[in-house]
This record gives sequence, C-alpha cells and structure tokens, in this order.
Amino acid sequence: MIVVLLWGTVRSIGRRLMDGIEPELLERAQHSIEHTPGVLAVTGLQLRWVGHRLQGAAIVTVADTTVSEADAIAHGIKHELSHALPNLDAIALTTTARI
Repeated sequence: MIVVLLWGTVRSIGRRLMDGIEPELLERAQHSIEHTPGVLAVTGLQLRWVGHRLQGAAIVTVADTTVSEADAIAHGIKHELSHALPNLDAIALTTTARI
C-alpha cells in the first residue's frame, strides 16, 4: 500500500516539475472557452502550474466583429474560466477574427 501511494506521489510531483498539466484541466478549460458566447473555435490552449496556481495562454477565433465586441468576448472567456478553474491566476488571450 505504501509503495502505491509513493508511486502516485512521485508521478504527481514529477509531472509538476516538468510543467505537466492534468489532461482533465485542459479539457475543462477548452470546454469552458468553446461554450462562451461569441467564440467560434479554440486553436491553441496552454496551461502550466506555477506553484499552486495556474497560468495559461489561448488563441481563440471569433466572428468578424469590432474591437470592443472582441474585448467583451475575451472578458466573458476570463469570467467562464475563473469558474471552471478556480486556481487560474492569469490567461493571455489572443483573438483572431474569421471573415
């Protein structure tokens, strides 16, 4: 039993040391972004642990809109992500428009 617990702990610590992220966190973040009104697609998503907090970056495709509308969509994405990932400190969003 101790060996099983030790192995799980070593895997978890090793993943964090290598900037690894649990796949379910990426899936939860992607789902949250894709279901934000105005988002057409998520073409890139990265998350990483910094201590006990998450930081990330995403490339999001939105419809051809004004800059203020794209900014409102980005604000909505950050709001949705704050609920989906409570440990998220910051996310850098890049929005591209589909014409």
